[in-house]
Amino acid sequence: MIGSRAEMWLLETVFPNPAALDECLGAGMLQAEGTSLAFRHELARQAILETVLPQQRLHLHRCVLEALRAQSVTAHDYARLAHHAQEAGDPEAVLHYAPLSARRASGFRAHREAAAQYARALGFAEQLPPSERALLLEGYAQECYIKGQLEEAARARQEALTIWQRAGHREKEGENLVQLGRLYLVMGQNARAEQASQG
Repeated sequence: MIGSRAEMWLLETVFPNPAALDECLGAGMLQAEGTSLAFRHELARQAILETVLPQQRLHLHRCVLEALRAQSVTAHDYARLAHHAQEAGDPEAVLHYAPLSARRASGFRAHREAAAQYARALGFAEQLPPSERALLLEGYAQECYIKGQLEEAARARQEALTIWQRAGHREKEGENLVQLGRLYLVMGQNARAEQASQG
């Protein structure tokens, strides 16, 4: 639920039963690593996860999200918060943390992670104003382009373009047409590139 490794303070907040943690340590299921506990084997973690009922899992993710948000949140925490927000079914938190995490990952040239975080946000973006959804689509398209997923990048750009056209936002429409034209050229689809360049 929390991951393969978790800080003691977080475990004590979410599972306020120290005897259970001691039992897991004694049995060798968990091992201490500084101020954290970690599963000794990933297979053990997966096996335990499979026994957790869906409603219990949802509750635990909500508890972890709440505990993490109660601490000083830094940029280092964005991906973790986005993950727990998604698993907790908290659209508002996903839409806050996933784009922050995507931009941070992109800044570190972790484009696969950035694309995944944009995709996570887009999974909850139906409730956003169209312009905000379009901006997420643009970010996602850029990350997909960088990592070579050209068809997906073009799909996202086209969706963003449609939103800007409906909004009558000519500058953003033009920007996306230029990007689409470049994408189609790279994909060897010259006719579509020409069509995009003509608006």
